[in-house]
Parts: sequence; C-alpha cells; structure tokens
Amino acid sequence: MMAWLQAVIVGMALGHTQLTTPQPVKITLNNGTPLIVQREPHNPFVSIAVFIRAGMVEEPLGQRGVSNLVASTLLASNSNQSASEVSDYIEAVGGNLQVKWAPDYVEVSCVCAPESFDDAAYVIGQAIENAKFQPNYLSEAKSDILSEVLHAEHDPYAIAYQAARSVIFENGFYREPFLGTPSDIQRLTQWQALRFYARWFTPHNTVAVVVGDISPTHARHVFDDDLYDYTRPDFNLPTDTPGIFQGSPNVLIRYAPVRFETVMVAYPAPGTVSPDHPAFAVLNALVGAGKTSRLFTEIRGKLGIGYVVESNNPPLWQNSLMMAYVEYDPKVSKAPDGRPITANEVAALIRKQVNSILSSPPTPEELMRARRLVVGDYLRAHQRTSARAFYLGFWESSGTGYNYDTDYPLRVRAVTMQDVERMAHKYLTHYVTVIVRPEQNN
Repeated sequence: MMAWLQAVIVGMALGHTQLTTPQPVKITLNNGTPLIVQREPHNPFVSIAVFIRAGMVEEPLGQRGVSNLVASTLLASNSNQSASEVSDYIEAVGGNLQVKWAPDYVEVSCVCAPESFDDAAYVIGQAIENAKFQPNYLSEAKSDILSEVLHAEHDPYAIAYQAARSVIFENGFYREPFLGTPSDIQRLTQWQALRFYARWFTPHNTVAVVVGDISPTHARHVFDDDLYDYTRPDFNLPTDTPGIFQGSPNVLIRYAPVRFETVMVAYPAPGTVSPDHPAFAVLNALVGAGKTSRLFTEIRGKLGIGYVVESNNPPLWQNSLMMAYVEYDPKVSKAPDGRPITANEVAALIRKQVNSILSSPPTPEELMRARRLVVGDYLRAHQRTSARAFYLGFWESSGTGYNYDTDYPLRVRAVTMQDVERMAHKYLTHYVTVIVRPEQNN
C-alpha cells in the first residue's frame, strides 16, 4: 500500500483530521467539461474515470433501459474508428477499458500505465463524442441485457429490492425496473439510442477524472484535444425528490426459482447527495453491517436463524432505501418455541431490531464501532487507483462536489447519538415488507 494512503487509513481510524494527501485539482476544459486531476508521483498506474449524468432518471417515457443500452454499446465503434480499431486501442492500453451503467450515471473507465494515458484518453473521447450504435452491436447488447434481466429474476435480493422500490418510490423514477423489462428492451431502436446519446452526453453533463502520475497540465492538453468537438447543447437535468414515504406497512409476496425464503423490510432513506447521508450510513451500520450489528447478533447469533442477515443502503443519488433482510431455510429455522418459524415472524424479528434503535439507543461503544466500520470500508476502497478516481467523479457528477471525497469520512466521524436518533425518527417510521418464496410453494 502506498505510504500516503496508509497514513490516511491509520490516521482516520485514530481520529486524526490533519493529513497530508495528494490534493486534486479541478480544471475546466475549453468545452466546459470539468476535469479533476489528482497527481500521484511514482504511482505505476493511471486511472481515468469519465462520468456522464445519463441514467434511468434521464430516460424518456416508454424507453426504459435505453441508458443501459447506450452504455453497453458505447465502445463498439465510432465515427473515426471501426470496431477492430477500437479493439486494437483497448488492447494497446491494457485491455481493461470498460463502461459501467448505474441508475444515475454512465461511467467510462480505464486503468493503464502512464505511457498509455494519451491513447486511453483518445478512445474514451471518441466513445463519448462519436459513438455510432450500429444495429448489429445493439442487437448483441440487447441479448446481454436480457440475460441480466433473466439472472435478476433468479436473485431473491434483486426481486425484493425491485418490489420495495415499486412501493416506496411510487411517485419517483427509481420505482421502475432498473434494467427495464424484456419487452422494454426488445422495443428499443437505434434512433432512440442515438437520440438519448445526443441529448445527454454533453460537456456540462460530463465529469472527467485522472488519478496517477499525470500532471494537470498534460491531462488538460490531452482532453482539450480529444474533446475538441464535444460541444453539444445542454438540456436541464430532471430531478426526483418526492417526499419521504408515508404509506401503510404493505406486505408484498413474490415467487421465484430459489431454494430458500428471503424476508426484506425496507425503509425510506436519504440519497447520497442528502446532508442526512453520513448519519444514516452510521444508522445502517448499527442495524445490520457486520457480525456485531443488532440484526446479526440477535437473529443469527442468538436465534440461529438465517444464512444471510444484514442491512443494505444502496448508493442512489436522490433517494434511497435501507433494506434489512434475512435469507433462511424455513424447513430448518425454528421459532424460539421450537416450531418452524414463519416469514411473518422473521419480518417481526427484523422490525424489532430496527426499532430497537429508538427504544434502546446505541451505546457509545456501538456508535464508535459503527462510525469506524463506515469510515474503514470507505477508506479501504481507496487503496485502488481506480476507486480513488471513481469517488472523485461520483461526488462531482452527483452535484455534491469532488471535495466531498475527503469530507465524507470526517462527517461520518462527527455523527453523534442525537444524529442517529434523529435519523431513526425521520426515516424508520414507515416500511414495506417483501417475502420472496420458492415457486413450489405457490
């Protein structure tokens, strides 16, 4: 591990706030695109991450899945490079140039040696500026996406997550299936992909990040050249800020080709751009992160119920969920009186532990453990050059600002008992229960 990063992790764990770390520099390119450069001398790798705010929030009505389709075919070919030429460039820079899709953004990333930086930046620039979306590559991408959808239909967590979103976000963008339905995907056309690309892949909707042994001056020169013609007009970004879910405690039952039952109790949660997010991350850690969390200690540790017992708070920008869930075998798991436990009883156990944050506030030791867990996980992720580039781009493109990458651990460390109680009162009063059962029980 690099010495400066080791100092960051050790220092944060001990509570130090004055640390010497590489300072990112923010530059505005000639076309208006922000470029963030964190120079790390002697780092043998360079990571490029280009974020485009072009996710499901930007998808037109009736075109669910088009943002993922665009992301999946972005590197196939462009106006200046054939598919084979793109492949040659990717191989030349190390073969790890890739595009990732998320509900809020598209990320084009590459980790390469410093001497390959110029070539990597060029092929990324061509992809976001001149992609062609030829029908044969769109057809291949649709097949791959349909396979992902089919896989999700066998994943109890994905099934429960979608069901919970459909209720808690009933008036918001995130209520829809993230990947779209098979019929949605099949209907998408080349014209729709090109239109989405032209509308949302714009300079001010893009953030470029470079982390490694590349000077800000050189990075700016390269990206100014590569994005010289990247000058499309900008459209106003849609927003999705419905109020906190106030609905009744629904119970949703889903059937899937799975072996065990999964019970999920989902609560509304702040998005990552919310000022509430650091305190809520600590609350989530108290409830169900790790083997010392309340869920694991009580349900798995004391009662012996469940193969997977935890809570999760997905990193969605505008609104999110906290999902406390247990995957268990109803033929094996027993209630305290020895009989087979029911899904409703498992749900009641989950709610009891979540509600215990209100009835039995965390001890100082619990609070410290939760804060350290959140900060430690965040900083350990930064050991990778690609992760350091990712977080700078993630925060900047979300509108929070790249400096939040260093602010976030400090905000988590500052979370108090009162902050946790405030989060619990604000977000944990309404919930949705989802039960995913094996199909043979239908």
